[in-house]
Amino acid sequence: MANRSYQRNLSPALLVTNGDGTVARVECAAPGCSTADQWRINGRLPPAGIVKTHFTRRGWEISRKATCPACQRKPKMADISHAKPILHIATTDAAKSEAARKARRLVYQALEDRYDDVKKRYRPTYSDKTVAKECDVAEAFVKQIREEDFGPLSVPDEVQALRDEAALAMKAAADLTKRLDALCLRNGWVA
Repeated sequence: MANRSYQRNLSPALLVTNGDGTVARVECAAPGCSTADQWRINGRLPPAGIVKTHFTRRGWEISRKATCPACQRKPKMADISHAKPILHIATTDAAKSEAARKARRLVYQALEDRYDDVKKRYRPTYSDKTVAKECDVAEAFVKQIREEDFGPLSVPDEVQALRDEAALAMKAAADLTKRLDALCLRNGWVA
């Protein structure tokens, strides 16, 4: 009798039969994983359901694709490539959910307490980031509401004072450099 071999697809398992016997084999379909498992079958070929049950009992997740036990324990990353940013979902009239309306109200309340309308800036120790953290929303969401309804941030007095002081210091340094260059040139020294 000739030594024949053939394969039978029991997706996601593959049955390979040759002169040495039959082996059921599965490979993990998770990206970057090359784990495989096999089961040597003695005797008659089992039905597809038995093969899937065997690998399931060994910890594999068997559906249209096989996933090894190690990949099942890894945290699954959500595919957000097609998702709309929360900013757009929360601000479109048709898609405002109760949670989005509540988040918007919380941000308004926080801005009323922490934003100075006269000076057009946050009170000390507050920012879009701190308000977003307090309200458990995205920082961009807070920024959008603040800019639309409260206006853009103005530069704090302390920052403007430091900028003015730095400008004066740079002008003074430029004047000193000119005087030094003139003195060196007049006396023939290297500047």
